[in-house]
Amino acid sequence: MNDVAYIGEICRFYVMLVLLAAAAGKLRNIRAFQNALETLTGVSRKWSGGATLSLITAEGLVGLLLLFGGETARIGMMAAAALFLAFLGVISLALTRRSAAVCNCFGSSPHTVSGVDLLRSIGLLTACAIYLVQFGDMNDIASIDLVAIFGIAMIAALLSIHMHDIKFLLHRTKTIE
Repeated sequence: MNDVAYIGEICRFYVMLVLLAAAAGKLRNIRAFQNALETLTGVSRKWSGGATLSLITAEGLVGLLLLFGGETARIGMMAAAALFLAFLGVISLALTRRSAAVCNCFGSSPHTVSGVDLLRSIGLLTACAIYLVQFGDMNDIASIDLVAIFGIAMIAALLSIHMHDIKFLLHRTKTIE
């Protein structure tokens, strides 16, 4: 097993974890995400309920496809790349319009759509590309390596999901009393 293959598998689990977290977060407050979808895309109230459920289902199913590996994961990664391209378009449009919409990408959030969301989507799309470029058979991966790969992917997913909070902490001004 070469290092590039390990990086590809980290990318697979990273994308999987982010998609499953996004679907779960949206399920916790469907109405908040539905409102955000209406604001961000202009979808009418009549259609936003179906669009919300479709998107949550797509994220969850694509995340599950990535769990299985092999050809199933390759197909899932292509679907994930398509989702991230769509997200990139919606976020870019919102930023161009200077929208103050709240994304609610991972459940209810006070954060408005920003360059952080754009950066996250670009990172996820890059992870998809890395996986697809190095796609190969991972049957010979050792269990201990799988644990390390999953751990690294979990850290990357948590950092990606909480980018707004990390940005806030890094830009927080210190007061001396």
